[in-house]
Amino acid sequence: NIEPFNEDYYKELKNIVLTNYSKLNFIEAYNSVVGLQNFCMRMHSRGHTEYMNELFSLMEFTLKNGFYTSIKGGDFVPQHFKNYVIVGTNLKKFEWTENFIKVYVKKLSPQNRENAYNFSMAKVLFGKKDFEKALWFISRVSYQDLYYKLEVRNNTLLIYYELEMFSEAFDLMESYKKFIQNNKVINPALRNRHLFFIKIINDLLKIKISGNTKKIRQVEKEIKNSENNLNTSWLLIKLEELTLQLERN
Repeated sequence: NIEPFNEDYYKELKNIVLTNYSKLNFIEAYNSVVGLQNFCMRMHSRGHTEYMNELFSLMEFTLKNGFYTSIKGGDFVPQHFKNYVIVGTNLKKFEWTENFIKVYVKKLSPQNRENAYNFSMAKVLFGKKDFEKALWFISRVSYQDLYYKLEVRNNTLLIYYELEMFSEAFDLMESYKKFIQNNKVINPALRNRHLFFIKIINDLLKIKISGNTKKIRQVEKEIKNSENNLNTSWLLIKLEELTLQLERN
């Protein structure tokens, strides 16, 4: 195991794994690669943006050597698949990500494939700013588990904002909020992140519709000071766009 934020331990383990993986048994190699990837995600979440590219290089190593499953020749772990799509789109490697989806969706268990494909394509198309197509794909994702129940609502709200579908956005925020508040399975930290995101989107939409700029700096301060981070980069970009738009009007 790597200490949560010890970069020296990370570099040492990475060197061992990348030079000696063929000498490890499969499960040892798999667990080591997952540990390295988790470290990169933790560091990135702390603002070390260089770890996104580091994570991407580990993903390519993982795919090349088949360490995307804990059992040699087994199914792709669904959460890992989702993470790969998110990293690829965040780095704007859209061609790579689309190719990854088409090739590796077949490695998922049959019951996971359709949802994973539709959700992943929605993420890529959103990244490419093809919002109408993104909406088409995400509307075809069934609420298979808690992850999709939250993420489909979250990503649909992003798309509604971009398409200026205000009425649909407000309706969704209401049902999204009720779902989170009534679902006892969601842990408190995750609940707070989603509720904070809904609050900020609601504030942005109200500013956008009213043209009143008075609350912009307050909202910006709330986003930057909050530990309940969800889509923080996107929110700050939208806030900046909104500021420039209102200044021109």
